[in-house]
Amino acid sequence: MAIMSIRTFLVESDRIREHRPVTVFLPDEVTSLASIPVVYCTDGEAVGAFAAELAPRMHEGCIPACILVGVHSAPEVRSEEYLHGVSAEDYEAHEDFFVRRVVSWSIRELGLSLEPRRTAIFGFSNGGAFAFSAGIRYPEQFGVVIAFSVARSPGIDVPRAPPPAGWPRFYLASGTQGPERMFRKHTLSLVQALRRRGIEPVYSERDLGHCFDLWCAELGSALSWAFGSE
Repeated sequence: MAIMSIRTFLVESDRIREHRPVTVFLPDEVTSLASIPVVYCTDGEAVGAFAAELAPRMHEGCIPACILVGVHSAPEVRSEEYLHGVSAEDYEAHEDFFVRRVVSWSIRELGLSLEPRRTAIFGFSNGGAFAFSAGIRYPEQFGVVIAFSVARSPGIDVPRAPPPAGWPRFYLASGTQGPERMFRKHTLSLVQALRRRGIEPVYSERDLGHCFDLWCAELGSALSWAFGSE
């Protein structure tokens, strides 16, 4: 049986509205934290549920062992913090907290890896929009972008020129059922935008709706794609 280590910390911030919980999952295979790929997750309150499904597969060697670091969302301002273009003040404060404060905290306090090629940013729905946008803006930090059922966000943009650090690698996914079709449409528009810039993302679809089953199944596939050859 896989043994999960899940802890929640309170990380201080001087910019967002309150100090924010951060939930960390460590797989039982960990011997040195600096040697394990790291996935920084939006909606960090879901890390426990993802870990419960993924930990047995990591333990059995079906998917690579990865650390999950999940920044909790704030329900009352989730759209403002995650969707670039809804509220510049809230988005920029949260982005700074997520990209600067939480990542530096995790490296300092937990001893996690600094290598972009072994560091991913992950999100679904509104969190998928944030993961995509932040991954585009900070490729020197996140070498892998995993974004599912991406919500429409007015501020998402794929620059014409590659950033100095080069493009990250992208894994996008969506479902095909019910209201998820709207998210599929926007996710596909981002796939097309990447291809116009000469970037070929991985794109996957499942016959599912806007739900955890879709995101959890695809996250396992994305981890294997991103880190399975290490």
